Amino acid sequence: MNVKKSVAKFAAAALSFCMLAGMTGCDGFQKPKPKEVIGGIMEDYEEAIEDMDADAIIDLTGWGSKDKQSQVIRDCFDYDVAESLEKDYYEFFASTVELDYDVRELEIDGDEAVVEVEYSIIDWEEVFDDLTQYGPAMDLDDISADDYGTNTVDGKICFERDGKEWIITKITKLDKVYNFIGKGPFGAEPVPISTILNTDPDPALLTPTPTPSGIDYNAIYSESCRAYVDFLKDHEKEIRFAEERYNNDFVNLYDLDADGILDLFFVSSDDINDDYSSASLHIYTYDVNKKEVVEKVTVPEICYMAEGGSFFIYVTQGSIVINYSNGEEAFRHVYSEVYSIASDVPYVEGFTFLGRFRRDVHYDYDPDTGAENFTYEYYFSPDGITYNDCKPETYEDSCGFLVNNAMVIVGYDALPIESEFEYPVSKLPDLGFISYDDAIMTYKDI
Repeated sequence: MNVKKSVAKFAAAALSFCMLAGMTGCDGFQKPKPKEVIGGIMEDYEEAIEDMDADAIIDLTGWGSKDKQSQVIRDCFDYDVAESLEKDYYEFFASTVELDYDVRELEIDGDEAVVEVEYSIIDWEEVFDDLTQYGPAMDLDDISADDYGTNTVDGKICFERDGKEWIITKITKLDKVYNFIGKGPFGAEPVPISTILNTDPDPALLTPTPTPSGIDYNAIYSESCRAYVDFLKDHEKEIRFAEERYNNDFVNLYDLDADGILDLFFVSSDDINDDYSSASLHIYTYDVNKKEVVEKVTVPEICYMAEGGSFFIYVTQGSIVINYSNGEEAFRHVYSEVYSIASDVPYVEGFTFLGRFRRDVHYDYDPDTGAENFTYEYYFSPDGITYNDCKPETYEDSCGFLVNNAMVIVGYDALPIESEFEYPVSKLPDLGFISYDDAIMTYKDI
């Protein structure tokens, strides 16, 4: 329990007791002391800021709705969303706000008083960094404030006696506490991937991971293959189930960033007890330093039994692209999920999420004339969660850049047909997948 806050609550309780005592004839009604009254107001204020309720705060003041001070308070909580992930995160951050003060140290000068306060709030920038990195894999319900640091802001609340009542006349630094409003990876403007990868490029996005000289790559190759075989055996049932249900091989090993270490990727069933289970794509690498297999990318439910779809994976000079689609003939979604395959950690590829493009394809058929019509909508998501409208030229510039700079297809269950935007990649060299059995046989004795 916060000791200083408990003092304020004790003062408020004392106020209630004094009022009750007065009503029961115990020495008559006792006029509450200023510290007791202000302690009660501070409790109401703390509840209001946690709820981001500007009206409740203004009710504790003498300001009118059009006063400048009222607008400052409203601006602290001003964001124009109703139900969205953005709103959920803002409310979560507000719920972590704590107010530290001590009414015993209240400074009273006649009809004026000042309470020195310290606000604390979760380090929301750390949360946004994780949200940007992990995207949909990060569930807000699983986030705990205990897992992140804390920011503190010092401020003060000024009071004035207005007749018989005490009211708030000044609040400082509240805007510094709530400066997460309007920020975060929710509404970033679409950035063409070609800008990231081609125009004035960051060398870290284009250069394969440097590896020190004097490394015994033959030993590392054998070591990683043995680790991958053991790891595949741990997931045998899920991989076999997916291969049988989707009638496709689903395992491959390939050195994605040409750093001398193979990467493992496979598709496995999400539920081996369900004949209609979806299946997810997993990409792993071998951490030479930790001597273990580590997961770098997961694309959940990349295969469906109930919805038509397909996927393929290809590599450019600086990125890996996972293209997948789902939906029906009349309405399909096509995604291009882009990761940087550069790294700043030796031996471990840093698959940094760069963004996800989405193309919605609407198909209409007129039985009277036999005319077929396709219409398209384009979107871009910088965080893998929130999609923004994307201009057709931005989509074509970005995805076209990726397609035209693709080097090799490393896995697929189906390749694009001639009428599709990504058709040029179908002319690339491709490795395809191999079966679970062939993967075990190929790499078990290396």
